[in-house]
Amino acid sequence: MRAEQRKVDGGLTVTTATLQGVTIYYQEPDFWSLSVDAGRIAYTVEKHEDADVDPDDILVRVEDAVVRIAGIPVFYLPAYEQRGLDIPPVRPTVHAGYKKKQGAFLRTTTYFVADENWHPGLLLDGYTKSGVLIGPALRYQLAKDDPAFRTIGDFQAGWIKDRGDPGTDDYNSPIGSSRWFVQWDHKQRIADVVELTSSFNYWSDTSVLRDFRPGEFNADQRPDSFFELVRPDNFYYASLFARYRPNDFQDVQQRLPEVRFDLNPVELYETGIYQHFSASLVYLEERGSDELPFLPDGSTEMESPRMDVYYGLTRPVKPVDWFTFTPVAGVRSTTYFQPSDGGDAYTRVLPQVGFDMQLLAQGQWNYQNEFWGIRGLRHQLRPVMQYRWIPAAEKGGDRIPIIDRSSFAPYPPIIDLGQRRDTDDLWAQQLLRVGVENVLQTRAEDYGSRDLAWFNVYQDFRDTERAGERTLSDTYLALGLSPVYWLQLDVYNRLDPYSWDSNEITSRIRVRDGDRWSLWFGSQYITDVDRTNQFFWGGEYNLNSEFSVIGQWRFDREIDKLTEQYYGVRQRLGNSWTIEYSIRHRERAREDSDFSFGLSLRLASF
Repeated sequence: MRAEQRKVDGGLTVTTATLQGVTIYYQEPDFWSLSVDAGRIAYTVEKHEDADVDPDDILVRVEDAVVRIAGIPVFYLPAYEQRGLDIPPVRPTVHAGYKKKQGAFLRTTTYFVADENWHPGLLLDGYTKSGVLIGPALRYQLAKDDPAFRTIGDFQAGWIKDRGDPGTDDYNSPIGSSRWFVQWDHKQRIADVVELTSSFNYWSDTSVLRDFRPGEFNADQRPDSFFELVRPDNFYYASLFARYRPNDFQDVQQRLPEVRFDLNPVELYETGIYQHFSASLVYLEERGSDELPFLPDGSTEMESPRMDVYYGLTRPVKPVDWFTFTPVAGVRSTTYFQPSDGGDAYTRVLPQVGFDMQLLAQGQWNYQNEFWGIRGLRHQLRPVMQYRWIPAAEKGGDRIPIIDRSSFAPYPPIIDLGQRRDTDDLWAQQLLRVGVENVLQTRAEDYGSRDLAWFNVYQDFRDTERAGERTLSDTYLALGLSPVYWLQLDVYNRLDPYSWDSNEITSRIRVRDGDRWSLWFGSQYITDVDRTNQFFWGGEYNLNSEFSVIGQWRFDREIDKLTEQYYGVRQRLGNSWTIEYSIRHRERAREDSDFSFGLSLRLASF
């Protein structure tokens, strides 16, 4: 070993130590460890006087390096550098198994993480029936210690010449043999002044990720591609937003682009009246797709340059601590520069009046319970009421391209004219929303409060002539219980108030005993929008520090069959690897195989 030390300006000492013939183990040394045999390794440490050495500030340069897994040489690196001692030069993930459609497969993703900012990678899969999938990958994180310039991103792409039978996609269109996907997510702050967020998803067909990268598909089954640049300020938000459609099979209301300005609520002089203002200029475009071949007006494409401006006033009144009443008034002007009838530009002006009202009642009790972790109780009861009148909102409907239109929402929809996004599909509305919100809380162990239980209910009363709408909307109920950290229960119910039949019930309960075991059960029942009646349950049990077992099941009441079964064993190999063996069986799965088994190998997190 040879060491050199030198002092630089500012009381900084730089020490460099050089060693020959060194083996580096990541995590603790054991048979399964990932290790690097280095012909030469140099450590450079920068240290200020009276300061501790930060391991992340140690620069390591390795030369003549052989990377080994379980003692077996995997590949050779002539040289590489990295900061810190805990990060291995590679981060591999391996999945192996069998699927009826693709055959036996070996699916790998490997990232090279020697550089602290840029982690290039490679996707390389082999399928006995489909062929070889290959593509680049990149993860990056720049200026991670500087909030003003922080940048993170994740890029993956893959291509395969599918030799098997790809079949048809979700919309019964034949899938070609050349299949690919490109995914890129990026988020960045620029000088703490501008925030940039973008997502790009380009798929050859609806099933390519489901067939070859099911993990990514389960996380995002409906890809979105957009770009947003935001200038936040204490008084306003200015933004440039674009949503576009790289995938022809998707129906997308494209914004090419939208420039928007939103003024934060500002008090008008010292009157107690707050003004709200927003303005946008957007070029909308929608074209027929496999998902929606014909648009709502019967055409195959619509274009709509549009300017939208809203100005509103509110005046919160709080005569007592437990009562708040806020009158609301506003006007929204929308100009369509290219009406659907081909005529001159058309401007629609809509007013709204209404109010928001809230009452607050609460009680506190000095109840203590060590077992349940209760440090006092507080119950808050909030009756709420909203009223909006928007007259003649449907006027000009025969001239407006209906691109930003109404869509199904499982929760109570937005009713304020200034916040609604179904700009092109508005309807005359007089609506009263009544609700009651309940929450039971206790003091959190560290800071603030913790919710133990909550129950909310909302009901809309409407005066409407819109087809399909009745005086009473669905009744929305939401219930939750979390009395202790190991129990979580959520139930959501949407009732038809005329028959008291449930249009939708969604529930989930999870129980866990620390890191020892966990169980979960859930259900989803929908009758009006789509017919769904399913139950799912599962559990995980740690047998010991090395092995755990996992099971998941899904039952479909519509066909009275167990549609999905998953059985897995997870093993910890030393302190370096996690390996999972799995068997999955599906019934009536459209794209997935009826039966598959797999093996996944992942380098343990550091």
